[in-house]
Amino acid sequence: MYRVRVRGLRPKILVAWPLLLVVPGCTPAGERSERAREAVHEAISQGDRERALEAIEDLREASDGTADGGLELARLLVRAGDAPEASWLLEDVLRRHPDRADLAIALGRVSLLLGNPARARELADQIPTGSERHPESLILRAQAELHLGDLERALATLTEAEERYPDRPEARLIRIATLLSERRRDEAREEIREARAALSGGGEEELVLRRSLDLTLAHLQVEQGDAAAALETVERLVRDDPGDLLAWRSLVLLLLREERPEEALARVREALADEDPPAELHALAALAHRALGEDETVEQALRDYAALSDSAAAYQPLVSLEASRDDAGATLAVLDEALSRHPDEPALRVQRTEALLALGDLEGARAERRRFRSASFDGDPQNEYLDARIALAEGDAEGAARRLTALAPRLDRASTHYWIGRALERSGDLDGARRRYGLAHRRDPAWMAPPSALLALEQRRGDWQAVATQARAVLAVAPREIGAWRALVAALEGLREGEEAEQVARECRERFPDRADPHILLARALRAQGRTDEALAALEAAGEYGAGAEVAAARVRTLGMAGRIEAGVEAGRAAVARYQEDAPVHAALASLLFASGAVAEGERATDRALALDPDEPAPLRERCAFRASTGRWAEARDDCTRYLGLRPEDAEVAFIRAVSLHQLGEVRDAIAAYRRAASLGKGDPRPRNNLAAILLDAGDVDGALEAAQEAHRLDETNPHVMDTLGALYLEKGLVDRAISVLEDAHRGAPGLAEAQLHLALAYREAGRTAEARRLLADLEVDDAARPELRASAREALDLLP
Repeated sequence: MYRVRVRGLRPKILVAWPLLLVVPGCTPAGERSERAREAVHEAISQGDRERALEAIEDLREASDGTADGGLELARLLVRAGDAPEASWLLEDVLRRHPDRADLAIALGRVSLLLGNPARARELADQIPTGSERHPESLILRAQAELHLGDLERALATLTEAEERYPDRPEARLIRIATLLSERRRDEAREEIREARAALSGGGEEELVLRRSLDLTLAHLQVEQGDAAAALETVERLVRDDPGDLLAWRSLVLLLLREERPEEALARVREALADEDPPAELHALAALAHRALGEDETVEQALRDYAALSDSAAAYQPLVSLEASRDDAGATLAVLDEALSRHPDEPALRVQRTEALLALGDLEGARAERRRFRSASFDGDPQNEYLDARIALAEGDAEGAARRLTALAPRLDRASTHYWIGRALERSGDLDGARRRYGLAHRRDPAWMAPPSALLALEQRRGDWQAVATQARAVLAVAPREIGAWRALVAALEGLREGEEAEQVARECRERFPDRADPHILLARALRAQGRTDEALAALEAAGEYGAGAEVAAARVRTLGMAGRIEAGVEAGRAAVARYQEDAPVHAALASLLFASGAVAEGERATDRALALDPDEPAPLRERCAFRASTGRWAEARDDCTRYLGLRPEDAEVAFIRAVSLHQLGEVRDAIAAYRRAASLGKGDPRPRNNLAAILLDAGDVDGALEAAQEAHRLDETNPHVMDTLGALYLEKGLVDRAISVLEDAHRGAPGLAEAQLHLALAYREAGRTAEARRLLADLEVDDAARPELRASAREALDLLP
């Protein structure tokens, strides 16, 4: 039997809606009220929160105490960032005016903002059907139900609103957004079609709604693979209104997704040639330049955008560019430039705090965070966000995750979810991190940090199929992300898809003809197919473009794959002397030292690689395989366990660990480990085959047979698998089945002594004594067979009649 052979509740997506406090027009009670009102608006426009709250208090003192006055104060309090005070005020006014449905709606919306959906639903239910505010109450109730996680009830409420009030589009629009957030795309598309058909008028409001629906439809068409229809839709929107920046952005992103960056750039340049074009078009030009790999032009286009715009937001793409380069110093310089023009812009202070954290300047970040707090509203959620970011930088990952998770309903944006993911990943909750990175990407599809983090996470897990899927997803929107090309080739190599890996590497080389990376990737793909001479030639080409340490490490491994161990060790020692601080070079040398028999030196090289980069799993992977192949089972088990802590989804190492436990006699743990390896290696018969062996030894014949049959379904031609299954059929008394399978095994591998013994025993049970005697006699004198098998053959011969 082939027993021990070592070979190399998704969270609901809550739809957040802007807080709209309905305030009827009201006439100032007097000059004091008017002055206070003007002071409030001026302070809010200037970002002076403290002065805004003082002016609101003056307006409160001058107000006439009416319900309308209370609504106005509540609206201003929310704008000033004091939603709790707005809630208390509205509760008081509603007690005095319980018949005012508009007060109840306003209070319900504030309750949603404060994370109290139960109160919002209660208020919505109080508004009678005949009220003119009943349509709004149904929408409020649906929003509350969404926040409470009751998706189906929310959709039913929105349907009710549509049926009762067909002339009000709000419910249908919210329903579409809800269906999209839940990825119920076919239903959403049908809703869009019906909503558009219902807009028969030509008024300005209906025109805006129709364009919004068309944009939503275009994004949905892309998700469903109908890019041509989406492009036609967006082209029409741009043609009808050349000033529609949302349509322009959709057009550029769609062209980039279809790998048509030259066309996207030409369209934007044409628009920029018009008289007084919008400054935002420079940012779209930067996207096209980036897709073309024109990094310097990208930066210049974004600097033009920032210089031509009067908005602090124009600096955001430039900040994101520097951050994507992992250049915290350059990011900080851009933020300082932006603050020199917009010193009162709170968002810039938040980002400056984060840039200081990226630089490792914790004290500077704390000081910047204090400056932001002194200028912000007491209830500003950014305060809690920065507290959590600093907690994460201080090492409190679990605390940061808790804070950010509690904050997410109020600050439901890409960066919040992204940093929840980072905190969860550091806490060891990899599944939770995956979900949060996915949410961050859905909130901002153009931001590459979440999908890149998700790709790195999948690589860390060692789930190569997931890595390949995620790498392709990144390349679909950012085809020049070299890290995604690297990940895809590594994943295909891990999946033993060498030819496809070669195809991908050659495509990468076409895109980046003057970089070392594609040549290194091609060498890996060729090496995986055993084409080592071609791999060495590719590495020679890579060396012309730099990347010396990586090329050296790859060359050492390729020499080893070619069987040129001595030359590989010599090259490895030379590489280590030149690149003493490079962990992969030490790891490559270690692998060849083990192969050459220089075990002690290999151990030292592995320890050095791990000391240089404790989070790099490759040295552990190679050492555990070597230790297992030489029977050092306890050490192999320990290496595997440590490795799987870094990369828990690696099926091969999970299998080696199971074998090690099996050999150490740790039966219960070995059975669990084989089951885990089988779940990870879905197409690998080996863990199932070995599981059958250990279950049989443990007396679980039925369980063993089930595992053996599953292994056989995965590989019907493997003689080891056929031998295991045949032996178990024999154990169950199914002699004819046993003979059929074991004869195939013996024909496929005549030298497999286990199959020869089991077939002889099956012949004996079937009364085919002569055939059994011949097989047993041959096995008894077979010097290549293990002694215990020869002894079993001798014993069986003695029992034959």
